[in-house]
Amino acid sequence: MSSIQKSIIKSMPKVITEFSTTLGLGLLSKATIQSFFRGQIRRLLTGSREKPYRIIPEIEIVSDRIIELFDQLGNFPSKICIDGMPGGGKSTLGRSLAQRTGLKWQTLFWKDIKQPYRFLPGVIYENLRLIRTQDVEFFDIVIYIDCNINTARQRILERDRNGLLADIVNLPKLKAVGDLAFDMLDGQEYRIADSYVRIKFKPHAGYNDLSNIKKALKQKHCIDAEIEKYSKEEMLLAYIYGRPNKGLFPYVNYGAYNDEILAGLSAALDMTIRSVL
Repeated sequence: MSSIQKSIIKSMPKVITEFSTTLGLGLLSKATIQSFFRGQIRRLLTGSREKPYRIIPEIEIVSDRIIELFDQLGNFPSKICIDGMPGGGKSTLGRSLAQRTGLKWQTLFWKDIKQPYRFLPGVIYENLRLIRTQDVEFFDIVIYIDCNINTARQRILERDRNGLLADIVNLPKLKAVGDLAFDMLDGQEYRIADSYVRIKFKPHAGYNDLSNIKKALKQKHCIDAEIEKYSKEEMLLAYIYGRPNKGLFPYVNYGAYNDEILAGLSAALDMTIRSVL
């Protein structure tokens, strides 16, 4: 074994420490990581990563305007779907509408919508992938919170529930598929003033989003009978990006921490070079 090899082997503990330290400090300097740890500390202290629920006046105004829309149209839905970007305020709006309508409010999680979900009347359901993964023909009304990406990212950091979402989720792709899913619903669209809220009531003939997506996909890509094997979300992804990927993986930002990893490798390499000189 050469003297250089011996020097490298001898320096490995320092090299590993240098890499780990540089990577760790780089990650800890990110607002997203800090938000994540604040949430974990809150969970240890209170049992939940969520900040205590508080009434947000802006959301209360939006809820009042939605109820006014119900009054104007003479349409009082008992089955409500809320979808939209993370951090867009789906839960807050759902709670607020539940108080005004007497309906129950329920957040669905990723495990709930892996398969077709059994919805019940008298409930406001909310999830960031609800329209794209489920049969929404059940719902009287679909509410989509069309929050822009920068606002969504900032709200994710502020609420501390899971700040890592702002890093590891490809928010532009998540939004693009959500926008398309809502646009594919039949029905007149209503917008709530001074908010990100877009609404469609179920037409007599239904939303027909699945048939609309199939038609659009065939027209754009001339895809044959294989299209019948795709889920709704796969069709939406195929329409925008040309590939019918499944589940959460299409939304993963795999290069989220490349800069921090490269900085750690650079520091480790520099330490290695210095050890053999």
